[in-house]
Order: sequence, then structure tokens, then C-alpha cells
Amino acid sequence: MVRVASRGSGRYTRSLVANLLSLLRVPLGLAFLLVAERTGLAMTILCVAAATDVLDGWMARRRGQGPPDRPRSGDWLDPLCDKLFVAAVLVGIYLAHRTPPTLLLLIVTREILQGISVVVYRVAPSLRGREYSYRAHPLGKAATIAQFVTAGLLLLGRPEAWPLAFVSALLGTAAVMVYLNRARVRPAGPAPL
Repeated sequence: MVRVASRGSGRYTRSLVANLLSLLRVPLGLAFLLVAERTGLAMTILCVAAATDVLDGWMARRRGQGPPDRPRSGDWLDPLCDKLFVAAVLVGIYLAHRTPPTLLLLIVTREILQGISVVVYRVAPSLRGREYSYRAHPLGKAATIAQFVTAGLLLLGRPEAWPLAFVSALLGTAAVMVYLNRARVRPAGPAPL
């Protein structure tokens, strides 16, 4: 009995730590905005944020699955914090380095497509009751990595940022297709009030 209780509390602790690591990317994004013109400091913040992304995923996987009918906050919190951080980084890079908006839009293709899909799922009556799984997928993680690396290349003024921005866009589009397919195959529940 004690063993089960400690296992449950360990799962809760790992979940809490994973969520805190995700949330840490929000103030890191704000800090990035303030130092985007200082390449060394901005790169340090980018690396710390990347480490929090890796660590929160590791902690979440160590947590285990848990009951399938119980949603986990990390399933939506981690991608939300990723999006807020990426937005702050790209705004900071634009303001500090006047990066072409086309390049920045390529980097955030996934976020744009996910935003559109969330609006469609909330507005369309036939889709409103669908469950949408925010759980990470390898394509989504690859898109996030490509975004982080592209941002680093932009900070360093490297021309390789352009092809990698296209890779980010392709990976992001593929990830959104996976997420949309998850919602398509899940049965619709009762429509929200």
C-alpha cells in the first residue's frame, strides 16, 4: 500500500516538475525579447529554453501514462509554452536584426496552421465535440528543434537559416496533419454548452 502511494506521489512530482520546466520558457521568452540584440546572451537563453524542453519531455515520459480518461495538463501546457517562447524569440529577432518577415512566417508555419485548426474545431458545429490530443508527436518535436536551430542561425546571421526555415515549415505542416488526423479518428463527444 505504501509503495502505491509513493509511486503516485512520484508521478505527481514528476508531472509538477515537467510543467514548471515548460512554464519556465515563458519568462525565458520575455528575457530573450530584452536581449535579442546581444547575440551571446540571446544564444544562452535559447540553449536554456531548449534544455527545459528536453527535460520536461523526459520528466513527462518518466511519469508514465496514467489513466487514459484523465487529461494531463502537460499535454497542452508544453506546446503552449513552446509557442509563446517561439513567438517571443521571433519578435525579438525581428526587432533586433530586421529578419525578413517571410522567413519568420516559414518558421511559424506549424503555429499558424494549428491556430487555424483550433479555431475551425471550435467554430464548426460538427467538429466542436471532437477531442483534440495535444500530446507530443516526433514530427512536432522535430519541428520545434528545427525552429530552435533556425533561430540560433538567425542570431548568428548565418545563411543556412533560410533552408532550415523551409524544413521547419515542412515538419510543422506534417505535424499538424498528424494532430488533425488524431482528432479525425477520435469519436465526437457531446457538444459543449
